[in-house]
Amino acid sequence: MITAVFLGPVVAVRLTRYLDNQKEIRERKVNIFKTLMATRAYTVSWAHVEALNRIARVR
Repeated sequence: MITAVFLGPVVAVRLTRYLDNQKEIRERKVNIFKTLMATRAYTVSWAHVEALNRIARVR
């Protein structure tokens, strides 16, 4: 019981941080995808080039 009282909040915080990180990674990927789809018709677009460069940085 004592272990659960002390470890419960620690596990909850770690799980929340993990889920927040996963959500942030997913949002970055969706943002890149949306940018690429919005600028795919242009011959050369700075936003398109930036999105292509960001692909390597996202896990």
